[in-house]
Amino acid sequence: MVIRYLLTCVVGAMLAFTWGGIAWGNNLWSWAMKPASAPVELLSAVQMNMSDSGAMLYPGFPVLPATATAAEKKSSEDATVAAYKKGPVFMVLFHKDGADMSDPRVFVRGFLIELFATAALVALIGLGGSGHGPLRRFMVLLAAVVFMNMGVHLVAWNFMYVPTDWTLAMIIDSAVTWALAGLPAVIFLRSMREGDTPKEFKTA
Repeated sequence: MVIRYLLTCVVGAMLAFTWGGIAWGNNLWSWAMKPASAPVELLSAVQMNMSDSGAMLYPGFPVLPATATAAEKKSSEDATVAAYKKGPVFMVLFHKDGADMSDPRVFVRGFLIELFATAALVALIGLGGSGHGPLRRFMVLLAAVVFMNMGVHLVAWNFMYVPTDWTLAMIIDSAVTWALAGLPAVIFLRSMREGDTPKEFKTA
């Protein structure tokens, strides 16, 4: 059972990693991620507002001093609400030092992340479908994928105003990635049968 679990983790992670290489290597989501039309001007504006790596939100939530009066707080809140209504609303994720896209460490870290994530997913499928067949295990996988997309991408779409196109692209990508990661567990994990559970763990 342990060998079967480990194999499904490795195979699932390899499938997820391969899909990521195909999708992102071929710029599959270009329709949801437009290149900057004036990159020099945009970079200059970002650097004027951010001296270090981080995230910048506009309109941002103002940081008021502890001595601010109730009237000042109310005025600041009203200004923020008005700015949101007027638009635009955007977030910049800024990495000051640049990045080497061909750095082998990126791929090693990426595979390890997906391996451990797949291991957690396989464990979930195994626990949820241990006493049942492939259909039950597939339903557990489907529930996990739906939960992940709603709990991450749709939450960001709703509360952070992430564009619908980008959200849709990420939902499709995530659904394919983790469906592939969990599929070997659906197929190859076997259902527990009488005698699989040690006696000391059996209940009367």
